[in-house]
Amino acid sequence: MAAETAKTPRTERGRKTMRAILDAAAIEFGTNGFGDTSIVSITQRAKVALGSFYTYFDSKEEVFRALVQDMSAQVGKHAASAMSGADNALERERSALTAFLQFAREHKEIYRIIDEAEFADPESYRAH
Repeated sequence: MAAETAKTPRTERGRKTMRAILDAAAIEFGTNGFGDTSIVSITQRAKVALGSFYTYFDSKEEVFRALVQDMSAQVGKHAASAMSGADNALERERSALTAFLQFAREHKEIYRIIDEAEFADPESYRAH
């Protein structure tokens, strides 16, 4: 997940709630785009109270930024894990690409989210 902040969950329950919000945000942003996604639609999909959203995020922009960072981190973890057993550079590259494609197949929303990040949050887009 994103870097530690004052709003980083300190309990397992908090981590599960934040994960539910990020997972719901991925579906909402991936389906509806940044402009047509609302905090209410995210909290309804996550099955959490509106106040729970604000426990972890201050705005739609902030959850979007956290989502881009989270997805980038997940892609990186999948690629690193896949490369760990490779014997040479070509195998590492092949393994990383295969891991990325598998991740993208399982998380089709990543394309729309990263594409929209270029305009909705250029800093996250560049970091990705």
